[in-house]
Amino acid sequence: MGMLKHDIIPYLLISWGLAVFGWILILSGVASLQQNCTSGPNGYAVNIRQLAGYLGIASCSKVYAYTWFITFYAFFMLVLTPILVVTGKLSKFRAGFIGLLAPLIMLLGDMSSTFIYYTDLDFNSTAVARARTTTAGAVITSIGAYLVLICSGIVDEDKEKSEKSGQPTGAVYGGRYGVMPDEDQPQGYFKNYTEKS
Repeated sequence: MGMLKHDIIPYLLISWGLAVFGWILILSGVASLQQNCTSGPNGYAVNIRQLAGYLGIASCSKVYAYTWFITFYAFFMLVLTPILVVTGKLSKFRAGFIGLLAPLIMLLGDMSSTFIYYTDLDFNSTAVARARTTTAGAVITSIGAYLVLICSGIVDEDKEKSEKSGQPTGAVYGGRYGVMPDEDQPQGYFKNYTEKS
């Protein structure tokens, strides 16, 4: 009880593996891009007037702090996903899991949008290649995370949940001409509760 149906697990694992591959690209791209930072008053991540994405005129530590936050937020979700699947707790924590995964997809889109503009900036070819690696990693991780989101919500593996939730068992009562079975009468005979007694 509580485990995912076996036919969805391969798709979930493939999606998760795609996200892990993209995360490795993000990690290598961001780490190598931060190597370009210099110290001093000109030590800006992007030192131009019109800037792309969240890269305002800020020091490298501030710009890359946000990028590192997104990177390790993705890492947290990549660790959490197999833990919830293996322990069978995904159905119990599905709403929270999706609530954590959806902002990650948005943040990865923001990251890819930011680093794609490195191509148009006046950087050397090495920095542009590193930015493209980061962009590719963000896009691949975003696709993998979106597929994990779809796979985790496609199957309700806890069939007993609706029966335990206090929902009606199928008998319909109420309305203006509501009827309810009368215990003293034979089966199929209903007493009309709209009549005055």
